[in-house]
Amino acid sequence: MRTSTLRELLRLSLAAAGPAVGSVRLRRVPSAGARYPVDAHVLTSGGRFFYDPLGDDLTGRGSGPAPAGGALIVLALVPERTERKYGSRSLPSLLLDLGHALGAVAAAAAVLGVGCRVLLETDGSTLERLTGPVEGYPLAAAWVGDGPPPALAEAGRRRGAARSWSHPDLARLGPGTRDAVWEAPETAHVETETITRRRSAFPPFTGEVDPAPLLAGTRLVAALPDGLYDATGLVGRGDARPALAVWAHGQPFLADAAAVLLYTTPHAAAERTGWLAYRVACLRAGMAVHRVLLLAQARGLRARAIGSWGEADLGAALGGTPGERVIVHGAVVGPGGDGACRDGANGANGAHRDDGVGSGTDAGGPAGPGRDAK
Repeated sequence: MRTSTLRELLRLSLAAAGPAVGSVRLRRVPSAGARYPVDAHVLTSGGRFFYDPLGDDLTGRGSGPAPAGGALIVLALVPERTERKYGSRSLPSLLLDLGHALGAVAAAAAVLGVGCRVLLETDGSTLERLTGPVEGYPLAAAWVGDGPPPALAEAGRRRGAARSWSHPDLARLGPGTRDAVWEAPETAHVETETITRRRSAFPPFTGEVDPAPLLAGTRLVAALPDGLYDATGLVGRGDARPALAVWAHGQPFLADAAAVLLYTTPHAAAERTGWLAYRVACLRAGMAVHRVLLLAQARGLRARAIGSWGEADLGAALGGTPGERVIVHGAVVGPGGDGACRDGANGANGAHRDDGVGSGTDAGGPAGPGRDAK
């Protein structure tokens, strides 16, 4: 892979490219509260590099494993950035931000015609052996290039021992599958302009939209005024949006939004699914919602990612088995217009935000949608 192609891929996916909001420069990839806890460490045949999104530059960090035919982008979480704002509620937002970053890399690779594979289940210590000591906790990776992705487990073993992780939650999330499988990500095939123009929109999102193009080929569910729909059609009658506004920790603009798209998974809490399954579920959710944001932008729609769902159980509200369809992530979508973040405007809940991924204020418990399930 040419260095110029790699730099363009990073510029399109992770660079600071938006306006300054207070002291923060907004970036291509959304982040809860614009905290940007994801760092990118890049391994190429030329060595190891740290990607600086503010300067859009690669800083050399010495020699390392030399993958042939592409570049390995290791994504690490620096939890303190998000925890300064959201405290003990930060973990879902951290993982969703990581998923969005993977989705952004995959979308940029598709635009540039470069192959891409992602690694969601690998052991964090394996990644850290490859990057060397870095700030943060490596928990995911993307391979970009025309060659086959490298076998990381063997390369990691040759690099020696990794440090012990001090962050209690991320230490639990770190252990993964030693021989994890590289996956071809589901990505939005859009134009370069779609990526460069995307911004998270601000309320209101009233009006009408057709969610079918956003749902096609996905496991997402769309809440519309007349019911809940997935890619196959109606799955539940009744207006779920007022309940979703409560479930999303008090984001009232969801109650009359044109559409709220939801990513659900069985038993979202880590204590129930296991920590690795929880990590993977959040990463997949972030990637899926990032794809929705880009597809919405390509269709002239306004969209914003919505996190902070807690234990919102959509399946139980529809009369199904509790824990089988817990909301992990979502997006609110409305007709086109001028609602993107611009000139430091305030977002939802009065906070400067480019994203909507993160937490709102705590609110009351669920008051579920209609149970007349199909």
